[in-house]
Amino acid sequence: MKKNPKNIDEIKIDNITSVFNLIRVHSGITRVMIAEKLSLTRMSITRIVGLLIEKNYVYEEGEVIPARGRPAKMLHINADAAYFFTANIDVDGISIAVLNLMNEICLETFIDAIRLQTMEEYVDSIHKVYSQWEKEHRDIFQKITSVAFSTPGIIDPVKGEILISAQLGWKNVRIVEYATSRFRMKTIIDNDVKSALLGELSTYDMEKEENIAYICIGYGLGVGVWNEGKILRGANNNAGEIGHISIDYHGKLCSCGRRGCLDTVLNINSILENAKAHDATIGTLEEVMHHYRKKDPWAMDLVDDVSMYFSMAVNNIIHAYDPEKIIVGGKLFTLFPEIQKPMLSSSHLDTNMKFSKNIRIEESQMGENAYLIGAAINAQTCLFEKEFLA
Repeated sequence: MKKNPKNIDEIKIDNITSVFNLIRVHSGITRVMIAEKLSLTRMSITRIVGLLIEKNYVYEEGEVIPARGRPAKMLHINADAAYFFTANIDVDGISIAVLNLMNEICLETFIDAIRLQTMEEYVDSIHKVYSQWEKEHRDIFQKITSVAFSTPGIIDPVKGEILISAQLGWKNVRIVEYATSRFRMKTIIDNDVKSALLGELSTYDMEKEENIAYICIGYGLGVGVWNEGKILRGANNNAGEIGHISIDYHGKLCSCGRRGCLDTVLNINSILENAKAHDATIGTLEEVMHHYRKKDPWAMDLVDDVSMYFSMAVNNIIHAYDPEKIIVGGKLFTLFPEIQKPMLSSSHLDTNMKFSKNIRIEESQMGENAYLIGAAINAQTCLFEKEFLA
């Protein structure tokens, strides 16, 4: 498949990022080893490593003694050379964290969003945490150069706008403009599922697997697709919004205005709505899980229905994007962990995958931290652009 042409700056940042990520994933790797993994010349590798060492993002420590030739210096990430302040905004709350260059979470908190409604209220709550941490951790915050958000919805990351977020009830919200005025530093934003995809792939050797889909089930439904070394975004950063594929034209009315979308039957709110039809006292997924453990017939049927709709989503992903692997994650599995096993082993899934046996389906390794790690990776890209394109 022919890739879209890139300009020189994009190629430079891509190459620096590829080298940096290999050193992060394989601490102690050498320049020769990097050249063997990447389709770059040894001269290019040497130049990129030199730039990273000059900025103190990478350092040399230890040697590898080859069978022939001179010893090779081992490369490592200087984790504390930079930090990233990140926030994942969701319906029920905001996860906030500071991560270092190794994608390790150094500071973390969660804000309940039960009283929050507007974008300004969300951002102000995040800023309050930022201000408090800044006083308590000055050594860390001196090395933060940007703020990175992830949110559900259709996002324009270039303009810094949330075009529409059905989950949050926001439309045409200029969040970056407002956040920049509050934080007084560069602020970036991206879709939560696309951010989580980056987080999930943060420990991968990406030269080995090039086509991966990440399906996220929370208060909404979406998929992030990694294709030939890049996130698939589409013309309007709208690629992967499979929640708005209709499976029943006479079904429930969706927030998008159409009927029978997957998002009306496969997310946290739809599960709770169906559970309340059987027991009006149910208010949380934990209570649904309690009835499932008791093997109440309606709860067993509900999980079977969710498994069927999940298999439909997987089928759409397979035929739309043809991935080598599908990673399954999202808040549903945090709040209702027991639902994942029956979903991934259901007969519905076997039926929908009978012509696609070579595709692997795996559980998320990062959980909800994937959103924060992905946002930090976006902030890292901004840092590299600032440092190496100036």
